Amino acid sequence: MGFAGRERFDRAESRAQGEGIGLQTCATDGSGPGAAAENQKQSRELTIAEIDADAPGNDNANPNGERIVFENRGAKRLALGGWTVSDAADHVYTFSGGFVLEPDEQVTLHTGDGSDAPSELYWGASGAVWNNDGDTVTVRNGAEETVAERSYG
Repeated sequence: MGFAGRERFDRAESRAQGEGIGLQTCATDGSGPGAAAENQKQSRELTIAEIDADAPGNDNANPNGERIVFENRGAKRLALGGWTVSDAADHVYTFSGGFVLEPDEQVTLHTGDGSDAPSELYWGASGAVWNNDGDTVTVRNGAEETVAERSYG
């Protein structure tokens, strides 16, 4: 690895340690050198805080046991209306227009059905979406730019 490559690796490693994420996610999350400033800002603000992909019992019989928790770690409110959440198989959830996540707030996205509330959202899927052995959660803004991404498994 040349000096420039080593320097990028060291920056990514340092950022990954500071943010408590895996280096591969950090290095490929769209917030590295060359990414648009807005992507960098949004990636630092909206965080995929938790992933519970393995629902208790049969995943297809208990889709609400699958959940993703998002957190706004920024200082400003995030208007998420029209933003999407997807997996590697291209299952897509779209945040409803007008949905806002305030600073330091979390929202839990359940895979199954339910009544949306400020801190609980429901995808409406009839079965499991997230693979128990590994998948990638990707959040894109209204311009289709990746603003948060996290793999597990």
